[in-house]
Amino acid sequence: MNTKHRGVVLYEGPSLIDGAPIVAIATLRSNNRKTGDVPQTWILRRDVDPVSATHDGRDTSICGTCPLRGDVVAGRNHARSCYVRVHHGPQSIWAAYRRGRYSRPTPARVAWLFAAGFVRLGAYGDPAAVPRAIWDRVVSRARGWTGDTHAWRRFDLADLCMASCETSADARAAEHRGYRVFRIVAPGSRRLPRYTPCPASREEGHAMTCVECRRCDGRAGRWRTHVQIEAHGQRHRSLLPVLRAG
Repeated sequence: MNTKHRGVVLYEGPSLIDGAPIVAIATLRSNNRKTGDVPQTWILRRDVDPVSATHDGRDTSICGTCPLRGDVVAGRNHARSCYVRVHHGPQSIWAAYRRGRYSRPTPARVAWLFAAGFVRLGAYGDPAAVPRAIWDRVVSRARGWTGDTHAWRRFDLADLCMASCETSADARAAEHRGYRVFRIVAPGSRRLPRYTPCPASREEGHAMTCVECRRCDGRAGRWRTHVQIEAHGQRHRSLLPVLRAG
C-alpha cells in the first residue's frame, strides 16, 4: 500500500463493537494485486497505533473476536494468523492520519468519490465496527464493492458483506442468518460443495482481480455462490489446526 496516495476520513467515533474511539479511512489508490487498483478502507483505533493495539488487545475495537487476531500474553501477541501486515499499511496510514494528511469530505462528497467505481470495505478491520450509514453512503453510487465480516453473529450486514468463516459449523450458522460465506480452508483442500474458489487467490493463479470478479459483496443471487480461499500470509500455519478440525 502506497500511503502517498491521497485518502479521506470516513468516520471518527465510537466502535460499534466496544465503544472505543476508532477511525475509518479510505485510501483512493492501491497496488494490491488481489483487488486491483481500487479504493481501500481501513478501520483503526484513533488513540493507539495498530502495532501496539495488536499487542495489548485494543484491536478488539476494530477486529472483534476474529480468530485470526492471535492471543495477547504478557503484552505480546502470539499465534496471530491474519494476513495483514499491520506494521506496513495500517501503521503508515495511522501515522499519516495523526499528521493530518487526510481530508474530511461532506457526506455528498463521499458518495461522489466512489461513484461508478469499486471499493474494498475493510482492507484492515471489520466493517461491523463502523455505523452502517457510513457504508451505505460509500456504496450508494459505486459500481461494486467487496467486504467480509467475522461479526456476522452480532450484526446484520448480510446484504453488504460476506460472512468470514473457518469451520463448517460457523458456515452453516452464517447461512442460517442469511449470509453468503467466504470460507478460509487449509492449503490443498478440496473444493467444498456450493463453493467457488476465489479466482484472485494464489491457488487459482490470480486469474482475475476482485474488481473483475465482484462476487464478495454480500448480495444474493442465483450465480452468487459461497467462496473459499486457502489460508495465506506469513503466519497462516497457526490457523491450520482450526481449519483442519472444522
